[in-house]
Amino acid sequence: MQDDACVDALVQFLKMFKPDIKIHGGDGFDIRSLRKNAIGAEEYNSMDKDIEVGLEFIQRTRPHVYLYGNHEHRLFKAMETSGNGIVRDYCKRTVEDIERELRQNGCQYILPYHAEDGVYELGPIAMCHAYSVNQNSVREHAIHYSPKGGATIIGHLHTIMQANAKRHKGVVGFCGGCLCNKKKMGYANTHLNTSAWGNGWIYGWVRGKDWKVLQAHKVGGKWLSPIDFNLY
Repeated sequence: MQDDACVDALVQFLKMFKPDIKIHGGDGFDIRSLRKNAIGAEEYNSMDKDIEVGLEFIQRTRPHVYLYGNHEHRLFKAMETSGNGIVRDYCKRTVEDIERELRQNGCQYILPYHAEDGVYELGPIAMCHAYSVNQNSVREHAIHYSPKGGATIIGHLHTIMQANAKRHKGVVGFCGGCLCNKKKMGYANTHLNTSAWGNGWIYGWVRGKDWKVLQAHKVGGKWLSPIDFNLY
């Protein structure tokens, strides 16, 4: 259910910006049929196309770090709890396929969906998929994970957001939006919070304790993402 135009824009941006490190924030796969309480057509939905498109995204973006999200975590839960051996074997092979594709495309760190072990730190910036969904999640994660004077970047919420948090030395939280097409996401059509969703990605620079986080998003139907950093 990716937005193809957004993904194409991201790939073009990566070619121009040439980042030293790329961090994938997770939920690169939907794994909808394994969702808790999945019913009807959702339960019987094939995952083959889902996996194919997610692997293609890895090939196009070549992340150095991959943070598993709650959607990929469904594979691991099914491996542990499913009473169907075929399901357990399929999930195991799918995880192997994902991690093989990541390593073949230069990924150096694959972190679990885990509130302690699933956090990647880049100097004063902490990154994780996120472990709560509410109006205060961005600020909550900033307070919980950010080094003093630093920031935390999360995904999960599908929303473009920044929140400054009250903490000694100051910390900031960012959420980078998403690359999905919400019109394709039938389960979301009747939820008001989807009006807050936005397409985009986060980028920036880190130098010692100094950092800058920027948000790429659409302005007037075009993508806005300045790539030059000048210090005065």
